Amino acid sequence: MWTTIVGLSGGVGAALIAAWAALRARRPRKSRVELVDVSFRPPDPAKSDKDDPPVLDVMVRNTGGLPAVLKRVVVHVHQAVRFGDTSMPMPYDAGPGFVGAALDVSATYDVPLPDPEAAAGARVTAGLAQTVGPGEADRFLVRLARPVIHDMVAYLLRVEILYDGDDRKVTAEPLAVVFPQRVVIAVAEQIEGEIRRFRQTVDVVRQAIDREMVARGQPAPDWLTASPRGRDDLPAGLVSVDGNGNIFDSGENGVHIVNEAFWNPEQAVHRYLDDLAERYRKVVAISTAASVVSEPLRDALPRIHATLSQLPALRAQPSTPEKAVTSRASAPDEIVGLLGGQHVLNDLRARADAGNQEIARQLPTAFRLAEKVRRLGPNSPEGLDGRDTLIQWWMTFSGDVSRAEAAWAELVRDQLPVYGNDHPKTLQARHFLGKCRGEAGDAAGAAAAFAELVSDRNRVLGPDDNGTLDSRHEQARWRAMAGDPTGAAEAFAELAADRARVQGPDHPRTFSARYNLAYCRGKAGDAAGAVEAFTELVQDQTRVLGRDHPDTIASQDALDDWRGRSGPATTNGEQ
Repeated sequence: MWTTIVGLSGGVGAALIAAWAALRARRPRKSRVELVDVSFRPPDPAKSDKDDPPVLDVMVRNTGGLPAVLKRVVVHVHQAVRFGDTSMPMPYDAGPGFVGAALDVSATYDVPLPDPEAAAGARVTAGLAQTVGPGEADRFLVRLARPVIHDMVAYLLRVEILYDGDDRKVTAEPLAVVFPQRVVIAVAEQIEGEIRRFRQTVDVVRQAIDREMVARGQPAPDWLTASPRGRDDLPAGLVSVDGNGNIFDSGENGVHIVNEAFWNPEQAVHRYLDDLAERYRKVVAISTAASVVSEPLRDALPRIHATLSQLPALRAQPSTPEKAVTSRASAPDEIVGLLGGQHVLNDLRARADAGNQEIARQLPTAFRLAEKVRRLGPNSPEGLDGRDTLIQWWMTFSGDVSRAEAAWAELVRDQLPVYGNDHPKTLQARHFLGKCRGEAGDAAGAAAAFAELVSDRNRVLGPDDNGTLDSRHEQARWRAMAGDPTGAAEAFAELAADRARVQGPDHPRTFSARYNLAYCRGKAGDAAGAVEAFTELVQDQTRVLGRDHPDTIASQDALDDWRGRSGPATTNGEQ
């Protein structure tokens, strides 16, 4: 009997030992961390570039038998390239200007990346404080801090997670990321504009040299058949070539400190195009070498390839004489030329003197900006940007939409040869032009302008871009104002759905689209539909914003108004 019992116990013990051995074989006594997934979080369209850096979403699991202590994340930078600044250097040195879905995220860590010039081979480490139990999984975010640069930069990275006392590690596949996450790629028209501006500036310097030589009683150089090839080919002491000893005066009143690009302009143009091609090719190479590419960089690649395919044709274009950049005089009663923005500045100064403190605070900046426009030229990229800002300021403080419409139309006309029709700056100026046209009384003209702009923005920036959504809002708004509330209601219904999908159901602009949808339903004769839509909107705004928020109050007032109506509205209430 005892023999039987002992034999049975021995069998059970052997079975338990075998099971324990098998379990141990399946799950080692040590911890063993595996990377489940490393991906990029999509950009947040509601945030600015500054507040929306690329974020890595890291999922790990511990298949070992002991807890794993995650200690550090190490980011190795293999390559980096700047590629956002596509402006062409001028032929003289100028003085300084004005300048895993179901797993909750347990923690977020910041990893600062180095400047691109010092990035290749760099190793950046940040501490972790994570413990993953046996058989458990964890998820955390790694926020890649943006370098202090004013340009677009692409990085090729490799991420390691170090864990436990002996610094064991797991390594992710190569990653490609871009800063900022709103990527602008130069189009052929913009690059052509840069080359044209460079050649015009060369001509400006040549004219200054001609004037100075003639004033000395010497013949001007023959720029067409025997152009000087270097500094020794011209007399000494020319302020149009050597400057007057003050770098801040270079580029002003015929004073220039010319650089190497001036002596061989066509070589400088070819060097500019070659440099641009090399930088764009590096971005493509970084993306190709990565297993995981951030969404903004992936979306930019077709535009990069399109520009690369156009660069050889630009390089093959023959040089043609350009007229010098001239300053077009503005009519005294219009703000179209903005050479110094005198009309704008006088108006702002008068309002500041009358006690407007906000204008008084911004007036010094406005004067510096106007001086920059005057110094660099109203049709230079910097001058165009300065004019844009001045018009926005003046329009905000004056409310004179008719003059603002004329200024925006003039600006768009001058942007086209420099930036091209598809550049974001041109598209944004067209947006303001359309708004001013409608607010000046031409609702049908504004609706037609926004229909064309929406088509262009959708083609260039995509349907989910903030600018595209904003222009769709204005198109629907002016369609309603032009007498088509039914079509406007349909457009606002589609826009509200897209806003909710892209920006979130509780975003202020989603609420604005829903407000206008409800209003247009009422204007189209569906008072009951307006009441229903406003009721739902007030409930959501009260939950998100609170009952006393101005937007909630406005929606509540509209709801009360439509409850008392039996027919279409007769007042204007769009937001």
